[in-house]
Amino acid sequence: RVGGLVGNNYGSIAYSYATCTVRGTETDIYYTYVGGLVGSNIGSISESYARGAVFGQENIGGLVGYNSSSITNSYATGAVTGDSYIGGLVGFNHSEGNVTNSFWDKETSQQNTSEGGTGKSTVEMKQQGTYSSWDFVNIWVFNLTNNEGYPSLRWSAAVLQAEIPTANPGAGAYVSTQSVQLNTATAGATIYYTTDGSVPTAESVPYTGAITVAADMTIKAIAVKAGLTNSPIATFSYVIQSEFAGGDGSIESPYLIATADQLNKVRNYLDKHFKLIANISLDSYKAGAGWIPIGSNDTNQAFAGSFDGDGHTISNLVINSTVASGLFGYVKAGAEIRNLKLENIDLTSSDEVGGLTGDNRGTIINCSAKGTVRGTWDNCVGGLVGDNEGTITSCYFDGTVTSTDDYVGGLVGRSIGSITNSYASGSVTGEDDVGGLVGYNHIYNGSKGEIIGCYATCTVVGTWNSIGGLVGDNAGPITNCYANGTTTGNNLRCKFIGGLVGLNYSPISNSYAIGAVSGPAEVGGLVGDNNSAAITNCYWGIEETGLALSDGGTGKSTLELKQQTTYADWNFTTIWNIKDSVNNGYPYLRWQDVQDNPPQTYLLTITAGTGGSITTGINGNYAAGTVINIAATPS
Repeated sequence: RVGGLVGNNYGSIAYSYATCTVRGTETDIYYTYVGGLVGSNIGSISESYARGAVFGQENIGGLVGYNSSSITNSYATGAVTGDSYIGGLVGFNHSEGNVTNSFWDKETSQQNTSEGGTGKSTVEMKQQGTYSSWDFVNIWVFNLTNNEGYPSLRWSAAVLQAEIPTANPGAGAYVSTQSVQLNTATAGATIYYTTDGSVPTAESVPYTGAITVAADMTIKAIAVKAGLTNSPIATFSYVIQSEFAGGDGSIESPYLIATADQLNKVRNYLDKHFKLIANISLDSYKAGAGWIPIGSNDTNQAFAGSFDGDGHTISNLVINSTVASGLFGYVKAGAEIRNLKLENIDLTSSDEVGGLTGDNRGTIINCSAKGTVRGTWDNCVGGLVGDNEGTITSCYFDGTVTSTDDYVGGLVGRSIGSITNSYASGSVTGEDDVGGLVGYNHIYNGSKGEIIGCYATCTVVGTWNSIGGLVGDNAGPITNCYANGTTTGNNLRCKFIGGLVGLNYSPISNSYAIGAVSGPAEVGGLVGDNNSAAITNCYWGIEETGLALSDGGTGKSTLELKQQTTYADWNFTTIWNIKDSVNNGYPYLRWQDVQDNPPQTYLLTITAGTGGSITTGINGNYAAGTVINIAATPS
């Protein structure tokens, strides 16, 4: 019984090693039991190793010659030579013997077998990943310049070690995406890390900048510097307790919203992307001043991301405010809101106010609102949008809009942006610049409001000037539109009252009006007062409006207005249609057919190639024929 450390072990051996050359000679009476660490083991061996060559006849092992007990977390590398019962780690393992998480070097031992343990190549023996369950923080250490690159016991490693990495913020639970910075106190050391649970090595990803933690993640890191032992492994586990029902706020994976409280948290991430996945009631936000609008015109406080309603409905929105108000207060240029319905809304504000947003500079597509919107001061009041400088497409409002002042419209109060394929129905009441669709279609700094393919069926009442079935005061082009609602100047001082436009400064083409019009001065079936702007291929109903005069356009009888031949230069192939059974026989816009019979929708998923990212475009369900802008970087 000959061993590099102990010949015959009945006790416990731990945190020990031997590098001796060990020789045993068989006699006529006794077998040899020869091991690099222990000759015969009947006790326990753990966290130990042997590096010396071992010679004998029988029961010869790189670590233990004969074993009938436990060997744990140990290894051997020495050459093993003998006649029988030879093993790279253990020569002979008794049935009561148990060998766990232990290894031998098949190349240096020149042995491919062992009665216990796992044989590894020299390269594998010098990789920390081989010893996955070993404690390299407190017991073992790896350094390629120490112990010839094999694991050493920390107490015996007479080398300096790099400082263990630290993290900021530290491990823990968070409610939002974290930007984690790694650091080590060892100057000039490189940090290597993993995020997949594997053990980090000098072959892992080098740390060069903050790590984004958007979901649950465990970061493992080591510090490495030439001449020093690698630091212990640092482990940082992060749990992201999402404020939303899923997603990470990116274009590819928007935050998912399923509750009113999740919707309320949108305001904390104004530049992120969101998607509604359920209908939501805001009953719990009615108290006091009600819902606080998302985003304001303060610096960096406007909504700048995207919001996809995905066809869902938000109901019972109540606001009593003195700031720009709507579900959103202020929507920044570049932002987008789409596919959202608002129902049973009740809004009051002394600033810009609209069901969806008080002020829009971005893009609004396929959105609607139903309910009541009130303005109480000199502001812009619209059923959907108060003040529009962006684009509005395929949207509508149905309900009541009232104001004690100017710029009041069924859909938009004031606009210098574009409005396309949209409509308003219900009633609109205001003082000055009051319209069934838009109160004031504005011009500012060279930008003109543009209205294309829209209509209004509102009852419109104004108490001062510029009152129109479609637009009260118009300074931008109007094309392919119509108005079919009563328009009234309800005060003796009123003037500029028209079935389509009250006061006009810009071209109007291919449009008509058929609602009753009344007022004390400058009243017209199509336009109340036109300031030298071109009015082309436009008509009003003499019988319907009750007026034979208009400052522009051509008056027609009811019979004529219901005949396609009246509209000789209109496009009845792609823009207009006329049927006895639709719109009471008057022309209507072809997109209204699509509205009544929605096209099939398709799920669109947008992804970027390797190394790229999507900068414009949102995953979602889109109706056939929708134009979708997509951009990526690199371009």
